Amino acid sequence: MKRRVLLFSAGVFLVMFFTMHMVVDQMAQPDTDNTIHETKNKLVKLNEEIDQLKSSLTKTQNALVPGLDNTNYKSKALVSVDSTGCGFAQSEAGLSADIKMLDIYKIIPFDNPDGGAWKQGWDISVPSGAFDNEILQVFVVPHSHNDPGWIKTFQRYYMDQSKHIISNVVANLIGNPNRKFIWAEISFLSLWWNDASSSQRESFKRLVKNGQLEIVTGGWVMNDEANTNYYAMIDQMIEGHEWVRLNIGIKPRVSWSIDPFGYTPTMAYLLKRMGMDAMLIQRVHYSVKKYLAQKKQLEFMWRQNWDHGTDTDILCHVMPFYSYDIPHTCGPDPAVCCQFDFQRLPGGGIWCPWNIPPQPISPRNVQQRAMMLLEQYRKKSRLYRSNVVLAPLGDDFRYADPQEPVRQFTNYEKLFQYLNSKPELKVKIQFGTLSDYFNALLKTTGKNDDGSPKGYPKLGGDFMTYADRDEHYWSGYYTSRPFYKNLDRVLETKHRAAEIAYSIASRIANQEKIAKFATNQFNLLVKSRRNLGLFQHHDGITGTAKDHVVVDYGNRLVQSVGNMQNVIASAAKLLMLKHKESYSSDEIRFDMDESRASHDSLPEKRLLSISNTRVVVFYNSLAQKRKELVSVHVSIPNVKVLDADGNSIKCQVNLQWKDKNSPRDNKFEVLFPIEVLGLGFSRVTIQKTDGSSDGCKPSKTSIYHHKVKNDLVKGFDVRNADCGKQYITMENQFIVADFDRCTGLLQNIADKSTGIKRTAELRFLQYMTVSSGAYLFLPSGTAKEVLIQKPFFRHISGILRDEIQAFYPNVYHNIQLANTNGIDSRSLHIHNLVDIRDTSNRELIMRISTNIRNTNREYFTDLNGFQMQRRRTLDKIPLQANYYPMPSMAFLQDPKLRMTLHTMQACGVASLKQGEFEVMLDRRLGQDDNRGLGQGVRDNKQTPYHFALLLENLTKKQTMVKSKIPIAYPSLVGHAVSQTVNHPINIMFGTSEVIPHSLLKQYSPLKSGSFPCDLHLVTARTVQGEGDSKPTDETAVVLHRYGYDCGYGMTPLLCSPLGSKIEFKSLWNLGVRNFKETSLTMMHDGNERGGEESIDLTLQPMELYTYKVKFSG
Repeated sequence: MKRRVLLFSAGVFLVMFFTMHMVVDQMAQPDTDNTIHETKNKLVKLNEEIDQLKSSLTKTQNALVPGLDNTNYKSKALVSVDSTGCGFAQSEAGLSADIKMLDIYKIIPFDNPDGGAWKQGWDISVPSGAFDNEILQVFVVPHSHNDPGWIKTFQRYYMDQSKHIISNVVANLIGNPNRKFIWAEISFLSLWWNDASSSQRESFKRLVKNGQLEIVTGGWVMNDEANTNYYAMIDQMIEGHEWVRLNIGIKPRVSWSIDPFGYTPTMAYLLKRMGMDAMLIQRVHYSVKKYLAQKKQLEFMWRQNWDHGTDTDILCHVMPFYSYDIPHTCGPDPAVCCQFDFQRLPGGGIWCPWNIPPQPISPRNVQQRAMMLLEQYRKKSRLYRSNVVLAPLGDDFRYADPQEPVRQFTNYEKLFQYLNSKPELKVKIQFGTLSDYFNALLKTTGKNDDGSPKGYPKLGGDFMTYADRDEHYWSGYYTSRPFYKNLDRVLETKHRAAEIAYSIASRIANQEKIAKFATNQFNLLVKSRRNLGLFQHHDGITGTAKDHVVVDYGNRLVQSVGNMQNVIASAAKLLMLKHKESYSSDEIRFDMDESRASHDSLPEKRLLSISNTRVVVFYNSLAQKRKELVSVHVSIPNVKVLDADGNSIKCQVNLQWKDKNSPRDNKFEVLFPIEVLGLGFSRVTIQKTDGSSDGCKPSKTSIYHHKVKNDLVKGFDVRNADCGKQYITMENQFIVADFDRCTGLLQNIADKSTGIKRTAELRFLQYMTVSSGAYLFLPSGTAKEVLIQKPFFRHISGILRDEIQAFYPNVYHNIQLANTNGIDSRSLHIHNLVDIRDTSNRELIMRISTNIRNTNREYFTDLNGFQMQRRRTLDKIPLQANYYPMPSMAFLQDPKLRMTLHTMQACGVASLKQGEFEVMLDRRLGQDDNRGLGQGVRDNKQTPYHFALLLENLTKKQTMVKSKIPIAYPSLVGHAVSQTVNHPINIMFGTSEVIPHSLLKQYSPLKSGSFPCDLHLVTARTVQGEGDSKPTDETAVVLHRYGYDCGYGMTPLLCSPLGSKIEFKSLWNLGVRNFKETSLTMMHDGNERGGEESIDLTLQPMELYTYKVKFSG
C-alpha cells in the first residue's frame, strides 16, 4: 500500500510540474496566435504524457493487488473524465481514432473498378528482394463454418454434417501434433458432446489443452450484429462460455466472426470485457476493405467512440477478400487459390468455378505447386503491416466427408515440407490456430505497454451497411421476417424477467426449504437460454433461413415464451404469498394475461371473468420504480379497481369491437395506472359494481367514414363524426398532438413546456422491386405513397388515454396518448398491425416528415440497444446503402430539438431527406437474391409493431450536436422510454381461489425500491453448476451504467442519477453472503469479498460490469 501511495504521489507531482512549466513558458510568449497554437500542442503532448503515466501507475497498482487477475476485461478508467452522466456526455469523444469510419465514407469514391484477378482490389505486386531480410510466417488455419439453421434446421444440420465434422477432425488430429483446427459454434459442440463416447470427449479435451484444437469466440452461436440487442448477445455468449468452462475447462481468448453481414463496435466491446485479446471479421463492404488494404490498415485497434482513453481497444483483423472460402483466402487470385482446396479433387463432390482443378501433391509437382501457393501468400502479406500471414482453410460445413481431412492435411503437409526445406525462400509455413497467428503477430511487431501491437492504427465506428459486390447492399435483412424479430424481443423480455424473478425467488425458496421451485423452474430457464441464443444466429434473427427452418426457430421461441411466463408466474406466487408453505398448493395459481396458440399466431389477451373479487398481480422487471397505464380485458363494463389498501384507483373502460359495426358485449378493456417498485410485485383487485359513480369511466368513441347507431352499448357514448379541416387533438400534461380529421394520420406534435408546434406528418409508403430478396434491398426507384381515401377509423377519448384506431391498406394503425403523469405519458405510442400477404414484391414503410433541420441529413441510430452512432445520408451511394439497422431507436436533432423514434423490435431505418425518418415494416418478395437461400420471402404473417415517438426540447447547452462528434447519447427520459417499450409490466391473474389477504401488498428485493435512473440491471442470472440443469447458489448480476445527455431534462422520472460511487449491499433487501467481481461472461474472476465487508463500486458511464453474488433470503 505504501508503495502505491508513493507512486501515486510521484505521479501527481509530475503532473503539477508539467502544468506549471507550461504556464510559465506561455507567460513569456508575446505572439498571441503562436502562443495559442503552441499551447494547444503542448496540452496535447501533456495529456499524452499524463495518460502514459496513469497507465503505468494503474498497471503497477494492479500488479501489487494480491489475487487480482490482470486481464483486459476490466474498465480501468485511465483518462480523467467527469464520471457523472452529464460531465461524461459533454466531454468530446470519438476523435482520437486514426481511422474514423464516418469520415471514410466521405472519402471513398465507391466507384468499383475491375481490379483484375482480385476484382474488387488491384493487381498486387511483390517487389524483388521484399523478403531478403525477413521470413514470411504463414499460418494455415483449418476451420468449418457451421450454421445452426439456414437451409436445414439446427438438428438436421447436426445429424447430417456437424456431428461427423467434429468426429472426423478429432480422429485426424490425434497422433498428428502438427495438425490444427478451430471451432466456434458451441450449440453444435454441446450436441456432439452428449453423443460422444468418453474416449472421444477425452481426446477432444486433450487436443484443446495441447493447442491443436482451439475454441474460438465460444458463443452458443456466431451471432448477428445488426438486429440483436446487447442483452441477447451477452446471454448467448454466457451460455457458450459456461458450457465450455463446465465441460472443457478453458477460456476462449480470441474471436472468429466470418459470416455476420456487417459488424458493430458493440460486439468488439463485449468481447473486450469478456477477456478476449483479439478478434477477426470478414463481411465488410468491399470498397472499405480496398481502402483499408491500400493503407495497410486491415488490422487495427478497434476503439469505442465513447471511450475517452484506450481502455476499450481490441486488436481486430479484417479478412481482405470477397469470401471466407478457400478460393478467397490464400491470396488475391481465386482461380489459383481454388487449386489448393483439395476437397475439389475428383470425387470430392465440388469443383472450381474457374475450371482449373486441384492436383494431388506429389514429388513430381510439389515444387511448381508450392511456388504457386507461396506467390499468393506473399501477395496477401503486402496488404498487412507484418510478415505474418493468416490463411484460413475451410468453408461452410467442410470436413463432414471423412476423406476431406485426409486430403487437406496430407497434401498441405507435402507443400509445407517442401517450402520449409528451402531456406532461400525465406518462409516458415505451418498449420495453426487463430491464437497462434495473433501470438506470432505480436511477437513480430512488438507490444506497447497496453499489449497492443506497435504502430497499429486505432479505428472508431462500425461496418454497416455491408455490400459484397456492385450495388448489392445487405440492408433488406434488417427487416426480413419481422414477425419473428418481434417474437424474438418478446422472448428476450420474458426471459430476462424470468431470470431475475427466478434468481430472487430461488433464494427465498432455499430459505423456506421449497426444493420443488428451484429445480423445476431452472430446467425451463436453461432451455430458454439456448433457444433464445440459437435465434441470435446470423441466419436466425436476420430472417434469412428457409421457410421450414423459420418454423423450427418459431416453435422454439414460442415454447420458451410460454415456459418463461410459467417461471414468472411461479416466482410471483412464491414471493407474494404471505405464507410460503401455501406455494405447493395447485389451487392457488397465477396466469399471465397473454397467451399464444402457435409459433405464427398473435398474442391473445386472456379474459378476466368478473363474478366476484379478482386479484391482478403486476411484476416490474426493471430496477427503476415505474408508474404506467396497464390494460386488462374483463367480462363486464361495470367494474372498479382497488389498490392493496382498498382505495379506488382511477380507471377507464373501453369497448372492444368484433367488426366495424359491432362492439362485443362480453369483453371490455379496463385501463388504470399502476405503480410498481423496481424488480417489484404489486397487486390490485377488480370488483363488480352496480354502475354507480365509483366505477371505471366509459370512454367516448367517434367513428369516421362509417355510420353506426349511437346507442350501441348502454353507458357508452358512440357517435358518428364528419371529415373536416379542423384537427383531431390529443393532449396530456406533456404533449399536444394533431391528427388529420379525414385520414386519422398524425400531422403535428408539440412539447407543452415550450408550446412550439412541430410538423410530424406520418404516412405509409411502399417500394416496388423485382430484385430484392431476404438479404438484399434493391428497390425499383423511390417509395410510392399508399393511397388512403376516406379510411374507416375511430377516435376513442377517455380520462386516461386517447387513441386513434385506423384501418388502412395492409396496416391497422393505432396511435395512443396516455394521461398518467408517468413515463408512458411522455411519448406517443404507435401500434401497427401489418399484413401484406395480399401483395407481391412490395416493401412497406412508415415515414414521419418533420421540420427538424438536421444538418447534412445526419441522424443517429442505435447499435444493439447499447450505443448511438451518427449516420450521414450520402448521394454517391444508392438509396439502399443509406438504410441502417435500428434495433431499438433512432433520432433526429437540431440545436433546439430532438425527436426519437423508439421501437420494440429491430427494423431498417433511413433519413433520406432533411427532417425525415422512414422505417421498413415488412417485405414480401417473389425472388431469390442469389445469396444461397434459394427462395424469396413469402411466408409473411400479421406482424405487430410498437413504436414510441418522443419529442424533447433542449434545456441546457450541449456539445454532441457537433458534426465532427460521431456519437450522441439518449437522455435519461429517452432511456426510460426505450425500456418501457421493450420491457412492459408483466400482468398476472390470480385464480378465483386467490384471496387478497393471502398475499403481500407488494414486494421488492430493493431497499429503496429503485436503482438510480442511469443504472440498468441487464440481468440477474443464476449460475449453472455441473450438469446441464443444476443451479448453484451464485447469481451473475450484470450492470450497465448508461451514458446520457442531460441537456433534455428528466421529467417525469421517479428516480435520480447515480453519484460517484454506490455501495452494492445498500441496493438490496436480500443479504449478500459473498461478492466477486468477474469478467462479463464470468471467465475471469477477481477478488472475493465476504458479506461483512463494505462493497463500494465506482461505475463508469457506458461500461458493463458483472459480479458473482451469493444472496441470502
